[in-house]
Amino acid sequence: MCCFFNNNCPRRAISPRFIVGPMGPRGPIGPQGPVGPQGPQGAPASFNSVYAGTNATTTVATNSAIPLSLITSTPNNPFVVANNTITLPTAGTYLVSFFSNGYVATGIFDTTLYLNGTALPNETISQANTGGENIAGSKTILVNTSAPATLSLYNTSADTATISSASITVSKIA
Repeated sequence: MCCFFNNNCPRRAISPRFIVGPMGPRGPIGPQGPVGPQGPQGAPASFNSVYAGTNATTTVATNSAIPLSLITSTPNNPFVVANNTITLPTAGTYLVSFFSNGYVATGIFDTTLYLNGTALPNETISQANTGGENIAGSKTILVNTSAPATLSLYNTSADTATISSASITVSKIA
């Protein structure tokens, strides 16, 4: 009986002429296959942002809110800008950038971000007075809320401040 490739051989003998040699080198990469079908359309983006700020140079007493009014927002924006605050309509994570440009007569010019009427710890822009010249600063942070909330900017300097511009930009990211 003859055996080929060790199939059905009663003695499991392999002929010497069918011994497998070492693996050869890898061949060239083949051509790219055809483009697959287009996938389904994703859900529409629900990215909303608001930008609120001062309209003109103003004097703001110490520990007082800096005037804010709506400057621009995305269409169908859920944010409300009123009474120098921005209302965050739902719980979530918000990317918040705030800016101030102004001066105090002496000392340090401080602008602090407030959440629900309370200063956020470590969220103050502090700038050394430059002899009555405007000085500007900004910060960008994440604010997490578990319910609707409000944001506002306050002059927390020891003195009345002259604010030439200030703003808050808010985008809900989660």
